Amino acid sequence: VQDDSNTTPVGVTSSSRPKPLTFKTHIHNLLKQTQVGFNLAGVTCEQLDVSLKIMLEKISDQARILTRDNKHQTITVKEVSAAIELMFPAAFNQMALVKCREAVEKYLNTFYNKDGDQSRAKANRAGIHFPPHICEKYLRQHNSSSLSVSETAPVFLAALLDVISTRVLTSAKEKAEEGKKKTINTRHLFLGIHLDPELSIIFNTFGVHIVGGGVVPGI
Repeated sequence: VQDDSNTTPVGVTSSSRPKPLTFKTHIHNLLKQTQVGFNLAGVTCEQLDVSLKIMLEKISDQARILTRDNKHQTITVKEVSAAIELMFPAAFNQMALVKCREAVEKYLNTFYNKDGDQSRAKANRAGIHFPPHICEKYLRQHNSSSLSVSETAPVFLAALLDVISTRVLTSAKEKAEEGKKKTINTRHLFLGIHLDPELSIIFNTFGVHIVGGGVVPGI
């Protein structure tokens, strides 16, 4: 079977085609900074990338519902925060929401401080790895929603992805260490998630399953 996915249609240049929305580069960058000396297998990174996008889509859906229920026209941090509180376990929320608010505060302080970091990237201003502009696309339902999005709502949501990914990679890295491996594979990712009580609840709540990770020991 011939793969025509890379074929460019007549009249359309490769540079004009929309780039796929992916977090793979950001996941690898996060791993390099938080788990020094460890690598991430390609298929493992792809599964984590898909998992994050599923969560992002469902959180965005819930935030839009809350916005409309409140008869508002703009999705703000308030709606995103409320969506997270509804969909994540309370113990995880206590830590995650604090870090998300810190990222928003840092973003605003840097944005208005002329002596601060003048980088145009919102992620750099907020001190996070994941790009808010992708989160904004999900909140806007890829431009199919009539709702507007505030300046800080995507930053808040991107900070949450940072928190989730850091937790997942840390847990998976510990399983890789137990096996004396430097490359985190799908098995390590699976065990890291399912043996962490909060991560297990989160992934089950969103209906996300790691394929090819085997089974939990003892079952």
